[in-house]
Amino acid sequence: MAAILAVTAGGCSFTSRNNTASVAAQTPTNEAEWRRSLDALGARHRENPNDADATIAYARALRATDQRAQAVAVLEQASIRNPRYMPLIGAYGRALADVNQYTGSRALDRVNTILLC
Repeated sequence: MAAILAVTAGGCSFTSRNNTASVAAQTPTNEAEWRRSLDALGARHRENPNDADATIAYARALRATDQRAQAVAVLEQASIRNPRYMPLIGAYGRALADVNQYTGSRALDRVNTILLC
């Protein structure tokens, strides 16, 4: 899947976000910290579902607390709203892989749809 992303994204343009560093600076380091931060990250995501970085952080917390299917759903919706933001698409691909959907048509069809320029 990573190879598909690299090859198909070659000619696409996307905009970068500048607030990724603030999310990374607050990254929990263990499951207990992820659980404590889950509500705050979820609230931040719900306040602005178009904020791709907030969505990525929320999905990471969901994945870290074994709520992988929910992370896929959150990232799928965000990828529809932000189809050219590669960090989001990468997070979506990792979430799909977590639930063993990296093979088969769903993952490949979704990635191809997102990355068509």
